Amino acid sequence: MNGGVGHVEMERGSDFVSMLTPVEPETFKLAAARLCRESGVKLLLHTVCEDADAADGRVKAVRVWSKAGTGMVNGKVFVDCSGDGDLAAAAGADYVHYRPGDPGAYTAGFTFRLCNVDVQALEADADRKGVLHQVAHAVKPYTTVPGAVRIGIDMRKLREQGAEEAPGYFLSTSVRPRELTYCNCINHALDPLAPEDLTEAEVVLRGRMLDVADFFRKTFAGCEGCYPAGPAPAVGPRRARAIRCDYEMTQEDVTSGATFDDQIGRYGFIDNPTHRVKDAGAYGIPYPALLPQGLDNVLVAGKMMTVELVAHNSTRNTVCCLVCGQAAGTAAALAARDEGPAREVDTTELQDVLRSAGVIFEPQQE
Repeated sequence: MNGGVGHVEMERGSDFVSMLTPVEPETFKLAAARLCRESGVKLLLHTVCEDADAADGRVKAVRVWSKAGTGMVNGKVFVDCSGDGDLAAAAGADYVHYRPGDPGAYTAGFTFRLCNVDVQALEADADRKGVLHQVAHAVKPYTTVPGAVRIGIDMRKLREQGAEEAPGYFLSTSVRPRELTYCNCINHALDPLAPEDLTEAEVVLRGRMLDVADFFRKTFAGCEGCYPAGPAPAVGPRRARAIRCDYEMTQEDVTSGATFDDQIGRYGFIDNPTHRVKDAGAYGIPYPALLPQGLDNVLVAGKMMTVELVAHNSTRNTVCCLVCGQAAGTAAALAARDEGPAREVDTTELQDVLRSAGVIFEPQQE
């Protein structure tokens, strides 16, 4: 669908991110919906989990709310990929709630596009200023000549040079000509479970998005007529709840590249400037890390599955969420087939099914 450029090796900044896979968000949204429908998934958008009908460690149904009112969704097994553990918490799972100032708390982000940008001129100007610290090039869809698909700018150096209005950091991808498709540079502290905080964060961050555009217009060549567009549909909290699971991954698990007999895949990036996986490797994710304590027919995947901070720095990232989501969905299917608890799924069979689908269980070397 011409919405990506494949896997691209970083040319600068590879000590932190060695490989980049930029995608066009709008293309991805449609591709994901089509894949779900082709697989027989019944999609129900514009609907939220309101509560759970649960007793004795089992969820019987989920009460959902939409413009049509409330309703019940029944099932044998449920997978919570809400990001905030909404279903697991409603079902009675133990969890940690993170508020501003709490150990392990995170800010919320708000990404957007920066349009009408001469990306080549911006890259060259940032390089002249000595602040271009991440860059990668590839041929973008509908073009024939390689262009920058990653631009990371060291805003700390710019502030040292007198640019007081510079944001704290700046990372971007560019999948289309004359735009930075994804800009990550603004954050706000909040309680992600408080609607008042979410409201305030969204108002503040939308204003800061406009401020960033103003800053780029004044600071960088190629950005004289730039403007923001395509912002995230809502403020994006990085951490609200951490669901207590049968196994809770640790910093040592992640940084040592640990392997588990019951692992459901591997992952290797830590979004933390001071920690790395040993020997540029990857760590395994054990199946019990997807099983909320005290619940028999619920699995979790995504940013709420890890309590320990450095481990969370890794498991909250998109690709790890994909790995865990695939495993949770597959395990849920096996548990539903056998009509047994999710924690009694045969992990050898689970691994065989995942392996046949291309899941990586051993570090890959090229």
